[in-house]
Amino acid sequence: MKKTITTIFVFVSFYLSGQYAYFNTGNNMTNYDYKNSQGITNGNLESSNGSYFEIGYGIPLDNRRSGGSRGYSKLKLKTGLSLSQYNATGGNTFDNYDWETQYLGLRAHVEYIVLSNVNFTASIDGGFGFETLLSGNQKIGGSTYNLIENDEFKGLFISPKFGVNVIFNVSEAVGLSGGFHFMKSVRMKGAVNGESLSFNTTQLNFGVIVQLY
Repeated sequence: MKKTITTIFVFVSFYLSGQYAYFNTGNNMTNYDYKNSQGITNGNLESSNGSYFEIGYGIPLDNRRSGGSRGYSKLKLKTGLSLSQYNATGGNTFDNYDWETQYLGLRAHVEYIVLSNVNFTASIDGGFGFETLLSGNQKIGGSTYNLIENDEFKGLFISPKFGVNVIFNVSEAVGLSGGFHFMKSVRMKGAVNGESLSFNTTQLNFGVIVQLY
């Protein structure tokens, strides 16, 4: 019994030692990949900017304990709640239109440290998330339409994501981060009435990391 308690204590202490919280914000540059029921894409669509926010939590996955922002474990798991805008614009000589959407997501990433010293850390990470439409508008000319009931935009989207990160250590417990990522969001149920929609996003983000234990 004593041995079991000791094992549990060591296990819990190991994972508590590297836990941290993070907050990221930044910019999404999104391209809409839309095909109609005949499989034809809209050549008039152009990418547009949107905001990005994520708050989350991380734990180490290897046997190297974290000693604050200056001593990250080599391998860690990050989970977070995100809010992403995927916007696009388009049109022709006679008409202009644009989409403004906001998606709520739950994300999970594995991050690996490739370079670190006392003041600086560089890493790569990859993972996926699940997102659903929170709000959205389609503007055509002078008219605005709500996208919340539009079948192509609603439902559950899966969004693989990968990229690189840098962390500048401000103190033992606090770090400032920056990242550059690529992401694709695809509707899990596929095409609706022959029409398909996905988002290709380039993301630039900045954030704060706070060591908890």
